[in-house]
Amino acid sequence: PLDALQLQAVGTAVGSDVPFFLVGGTAFATGRGEQVTMLDDIPPAPMLVVVPAVEVSTADVYGAWKAEMRVGSGEGGEEPAMLPPPSRRGDAAAWVLGNDLEPVVRELHPEVNGLLLALRSAGGAGSGGPQVSGSGGAVFAFSESPGTQSALAGMDVHVFRTRTLPREVAGSSCSRHFL
Repeated sequence: PLDALQLQAVGTAVGSDVPFFLVGGTAFATGRGEQVTMLDDIPPAPMLVVVPAVEVSTADVYGAWKAEMRVGSGEGGEEPAMLPPPSRRGDAAAWVLGNDLEPVVRELHPEVNGLLLALRSAGGAGSGGPQVSGSGGAVFAFSESPGTQSALAGMDVHVFRTRTLPREVAGSSCSRHFL
């Protein structure tokens, strides 16, 4: 069996975000998504994930973000922030999630911007409202309002209704056996 560091190395070789999914539950990812710190799980909550029919290039999003933030000039961070830092892990229900990549995704992809605007106008946004997941194009929200279906009518999207899961349920068989 692999130990946690070996499993993380294998996961990173497969893809930047893979170690995040091996941990499961609530986590804080840094770097390219390969450095994962487990956080206290947020309480179980319903979630709406909406995926527009638009191809979003992670490389293009990060490239535009780095150009906008002037990475390397000392004026911006080296990596975008997508969750509160571990120091803010106390009251998960009070978190206001954020994603430094969202403005870039919205600018590069008007379809994603339109989706966010439609979901926000439908109301019932809950914990900070609908937001871009990672480098896009999927959008998630922690609640769904009665107006959500009509707001999405006519949009070329796939809608998934799901819920958050605690680490012991969400963790893959790899994380249960190796981490």
